[in-house]
Amino acid sequence: MEVSNQIQFIFSTDDINEEISTFLNTIITNSSFSTIYIVSESDLIKKTLNEKYQNTKILFPTEIDEEIIKTVIVTSNLENISNELLLFYKKGWAVIDESNLKNLNLTDVLAGFLLEESPEFFAKVFEKEVIVTDPTNIHLSLGCTINPRAIMLSTKVNEKGGSIKIGRASHVGADALFNLAGANFTMGNFCMISANVSIHGARHSITHPSSFNITKGPFKWFGALYDSVGDIVVGNDVWIGEGTTILPGITIGDGAVVGAASVVTKSIEPYSIYAGNPAKFIRKRFSEEKIELLQKVQWWNWSYEKIKKNNSFFEMDIDKISLEELKKILNEMGD
Repeated sequence: MEVSNQIQFIFSTDDINEEISTFLNTIITNSSFSTIYIVSESDLIKKTLNEKYQNTKILFPTEIDEEIIKTVIVTSNLENISNELLLFYKKGWAVIDESNLKNLNLTDVLAGFLLEESPEFFAKVFEKEVIVTDPTNIHLSLGCTINPRAIMLSTKVNEKGGSIKIGRASHVGADALFNLAGANFTMGNFCMISANVSIHGARHSITHPSSFNITKGPFKWFGALYDSVGDIVVGNDVWIGEGTTILPGITIGDGAVVGAASVVTKSIEPYSIYAGNPAKFIRKRFSEEKIELLQKVQWWNWSYEKIKKNNSFFEMDIDKISLEELKKILNEMGD
């Protein structure tokens, strides 16, 4: 496997741990690029990397040349990431949090990100109109996208919450609103959030003398902020229709579908279809036996190469085949 030598890498780190060493060794072994750019103000890190990797160049964040560097991978403690590097994040350049390195499939990164399939990004925030209040609290995985005008209110409230984790290949549509207000949001792999979806991590009080609350301005001290705060968890392979509202504390199971303009007030079971205001159960997508099999297989965790090799499987109408036929097809795919 050969990686284009036009793709450059930037590592921003103050500690060379096992995950970073493995990542660097994999990239060096499988690529022919000329330089690894190390962004660090630590003399020890510079010395360590210069001794171990001959094709490195030490830079300060302000020395990064946007015209030369086409693609960026940043491995760092995002809590302390510099403002200069945050600019690259906001422009949609590839950012990998150091804490996620051990969970990365490096074959996926090399095959999907660095070769012909999607050479332009690891994960991408499209257009400058996307509003992110705290980029250090957002974690994006391979191939996920955030479409224009999304508003991601990821700032912690009382030092809690605000975390947004979006899984592999998952998509957030235009004009989506993440109003977490101290809650956390986690979404698995291969999910689709359609346009104008709003996600709320907290509820205004309706039992206090006033339902008013605000965190800024001359009345920021007024009353209680919320009477209910709850994390929101979306599984894998979930489709949330346009204009849907999701309320605090909701869990949406793997494979579920939520109809457009729904208001989700209760958690949703895997592979269930819900719709309406409030959202109500419509039906299961498949039989219980097929659902159990799909959850056991967990195709959303397959490697990039396995998914690509078996792409025809995802074009099948498995509702029209028997359970035994489905088992046979999956067994023939192997590991």
